[in-house]
Amino acid sequence: MRDTGFTFITIGVESVSNAVLKFMAKGETFEQIDAAIKMADMLNFKIGCFFILGSPNESLEEMKASLR
Repeated sequence: MRDTGFTFITIGVESVSNAVLKFMAKGETFEQIDAAIKMADMLNFKIGCFFILGSPNESLEEMKASLR
């Protein structure tokens, strides 16, 4: 992507809680998402992240953690 001129990448993180990601059937853990973000950063991409707050089983503490 970098070689073709991409400079910005957005990642659908959704939540930092693995329990919430599992409920959403995301198919990956936060650790995998975090590794992808770190790799994009190492490749000097500008990075945007999308989150979903208020999942039916998400606690207030989990939402706050995602916001941090």
